[in-house]
Amino acid sequence: MKPSPRLNIVSKLQAKLSDRRAGRMASSLGKILLVGGFIALATPARAALTINIQQFGSDVVASESGSLDLSGLGLVTSSGSTSIALLYPTGGTIAVGTPGSSSVYTGFSTVGSLGSGGFTVASSYTGTLTEADKADSYLFLPHNYTSGTQLNGTATWNNTDFSTLGLTPGASLVFSWSGDSITVNAVTPVPEPATAVLPMLGILFLLAIWQRRRSLRMQAAPLA
Repeated sequence: MKPSPRLNIVSKLQAKLSDRRAGRMASSLGKILLVGGFIALATPARAALTINIQQFGSDVVASESGSLDLSGLGLVTSSGSTSIALLYPTGGTIAVGTPGSSSVYTGFSTVGSLGSGGFTVASSYTGTLTEADKADSYLFLPHNYTSGTQLNGTATWNNTDFSTLGLTPGASLVFSWSGDSITVNAVTPVPEPATAVLPMLGILFLLAIWQRRRSLRMQAAPLA
């Protein structure tokens, strides 16, 4: 039995509508993929590592976060070693994490400085090793480090401050190469809440005295 002409027309309309929906979906998907491609091309694939040096109470602590892409660096040796965690602002050197076997790289450039302080060994350390040395142009990473592996070392200098270590608050030192970068920040200390409140209390006190004197002068004016 042949389908009726009406059914044929309905089927054809449904097929056309289906084709149009598929076309619109394909067009939308194409646009999404195109935009995504442009974003991917415009966004550099840099992991980057940040080492922040901060004052915590009576101690100074350096902590790292992030990972690195070794592309563009040259391997000096995979049999290096680091024996201490240290800070050397004048030489642009910092080492955080647990000392031990390391792979040594070179081939980066540096911009900035950390201060004028001398060589100071850390009181304690934790986590993975990283040493960035501007003076000798060496970068020490954990033995056979693989690009993209997370780094999370720390180093602590007990009972000291930025001034004693010769760190300039707000200073920054950047080690960079074609594949990635390391940024070392001497983070400007944040005033303690009580310290920040005292100047404001002083201003309010002086304002209250001024208002009191002004009120007394206005009261005395009619008598004069």
